[in-house]
Amino acid sequence: MSNIYTHIQFRQSRTISSDTAFMLGQCDAIIKAVFPAGEAISLTLSNSEAALLGLLSEKPMYPYQVEQEVEYRDMRSWTGLSMSSIYKLLRSLEKRGLVERTNRISPENRLRKHYSLT
Repeated sequence: MSNIYTHIQFRQSRTISSDTAFMLGQCDAIIKAVFPAGEAISLTLSNSEAALLGLLSEKPMYPYQVEQEVEYRDMRSWTGLSMSSIYKLLRSLEKRGLVERTNRISPENRLRKHYSLT
């Protein structure tokens, strides 16, 4: 997959920590894995979208788990992610084909929408 051209342009340029740089590096690897070899792509991601993809690269999660990770890692300041924006962005990424949703029933007999990378 070395001949894939990826161009990621972030809407909000800010200084980022080494942890964030690692997560964004994971996003680049994810995008290379999603698109077939030789296909040129141009993809614009916001900091929030890149952060969501990075978190989902670690494991499939439902939106509340994403919210807990954002809070635990203190990512809210540079991503602008809130509980309502997480749901909105996950639906947007699903429509773009970057994530997929799987419905599961929790032990409490509740429907959980788990999101994972495609």
